[in-house]
Parts: sequence; structure tokens; C-alpha cells
Amino acid sequence: RESPGETGGIVAARDATEVAADQYAISSAALTVAKTSAVVQDPHNGATNPKAIPGAFVEYGIAISNTGAASATGIQITDPLPANTAFRTGAFEGGTSDVQVTVGATVSYCDAEAGSDTNGDGCYRTATDLVVGTPALSTVDIAPNNVVSVRFQITIN
Repeated sequence: RESPGETGGIVAARDATEVAADQYAISSAALTVAKTSAVVQDPHNGATNPKAIPGAFVEYGIAISNTGAASATGIQITDPLPANTAFRTGAFEGGTSDVQVTVGATVSYCDAEAGSDTNGDGCYRTATDLVVGTPALSTVDIAPNNVVSVRFQITIN
């Protein structure tokens, strides 16, 4: 009960009990992830109707979108590299970069060195995985049509 002159649900009956009410608004990110792959070149057909044969290049794309009420920060993608393949270095930006990262309309590139992220660009490879994280991929905003995408290539052994 409220005492005369009191507001906010506080009981002032001097009986050693107090009551308070409050509200909390919780918002979170809601991420959707899609992965695609396409054979982009093989040693016999080149880029014209390429087949998944030894020596062929396969390009993978990972797209992340956010339909939640808050931006997602500190995002990291860890994607397993397929068995019987080799990570293709220098696949982008004229042969100088390994991974293409697109955040909204901004395109950047990083080098996925083996082991740890020695150059600090957010990309590296373990024995079995490609890892793309901060700073290459750090925030997935909630803006409409704001998709974050990562592209990389492998060679079929």
C-alpha cells in the first residue's frame, strides 16, 4: 500500500518492510549465419564451368546478418578447413591477401598466417581452422541490409 503523498510503490507504514518496483529493458543481437561455396577454377577448364577436381580452387563465403535490437561486438568466426584441401594464400587483392572481409559497404583484406595472428589483423589459421576476429571482424551492426561477409579459398588436393 502507498502512504498519502508517497509514489513509486513504496510502503511507508513503518512496519520494517519496504517494496520497490522497477523495469529493465533488455536488448540483444540476433545473428544469422549462412555459408556458401563455389568452385571458381580448375586446372583443366580454368574459370569456365570448373569442376571440383584435384587442383581446383573452391571459394567459401560466410555471411552474418543481425536482426536483433543491439549491435553484436567482439565477433569471431572459426571455420573448419575441409579435409584433403590446402588453404589458398594470396587469393585476393591481386595475390597479396588471403581473406576478404566486407562490413556493410567497406571491403578490407587480411592475411591468414599459419599459427597465431602475428600481424594483428584478426586473421590466422590453426592446423584445421580459419579464424577471423578483431579487428578484421569486430562489429555486426543492426542497420538494415548490413551484412558482414568473409570470403576465402582452398585448393583441392
